[in-house]
Amino acid sequence: MMTSTEVRLADYLDEDCILCGLETESRDGAIDQLVKRLNKKPGGFEHDEALDAVLERERQSPTVLAEGLALPHARLGGLSRPVLALATSHAGIDFEAVGEEPVHVIVLILTPKDDPGAYLRLMASLSKTLAEPHMIKRLT
Repeated sequence: MMTSTEVRLADYLDEDCILCGLETESRDGAIDQLVKRLNKKPGGFEHDEALDAVLERERQSPTVLAEGLALPHARLGGLSRPVLALATSHAGIDFEAVGEEPVHVIVLILTPKDDPGAYLRLMASLSKTLAEPHMIKRLT
């Protein structure tokens, strides 16, 4: 049963923002493809600004959370609501996290800079839901 603070992935993820079988081997290439997919939708952000923000966040601290899962994210000015994109990779992607295995599921999260609550709720809910080992296997 969901609590009032939990969010559903389906509330923020459109079908056309799901990429199955991503073929890139690089973290930056995977994130770029996800940002491009989100940028096709109305939402109020520039591709380069979003890509730079996410990659800078990754350089500071990689967002690999569990075996095979990464949640790259950034907060952007001008964004009207949180948006998500999801990708899977059968081969796995090197997210440049020391000691981590390749990532097979990536969920890119962009949230409005002026709504830290939305950011925290999404991160908490997605981390809890997707960190379950069976979820990663089901998605790939």
